[in-house]
Amino acid sequence: MALQEKVLWVVNYSSLQDFVDRSIGVGANAVAIRTDNDLLTAIPAFHRNAIKVYGWRWLSAQRDAAMSEADRVANLLSKGSMDISLIPKALLENRTIGTSKGLTNWPRTSARE
Repeated sequence: MALQEKVLWVVNYSSLQDFVDRSIGVGANAVAIRTDNDLLTAIPAFHRNAIKVYGWRWLSAQRDAAMSEADRVANLLSKGSMDISLIPKALLENRTIGTSKGLTNWPRTSARE
């Protein structure tokens, strides 16, 4: 089966233009950007180059921070800006996530729990 989509995944970047150029250079047709980056600036820059933008973020162990992030991402999705989010708001509202050991309830008080 032929490769259908090439996604360049990033946590942070020093220069948005360098990241756009690198994405074009490797032939990516999508990027996955951690949602604490400036997505309002990044999304149009990638869309101008026909590159989809996926948002991702590990869920915070703190409920308020997790819900704030989910609301921010849901707002971007509702505007039709971001192509997809890898932070399902329904999971946050249920306070349940999937792990390799099954489902885990949140909030946790530390990353070690």
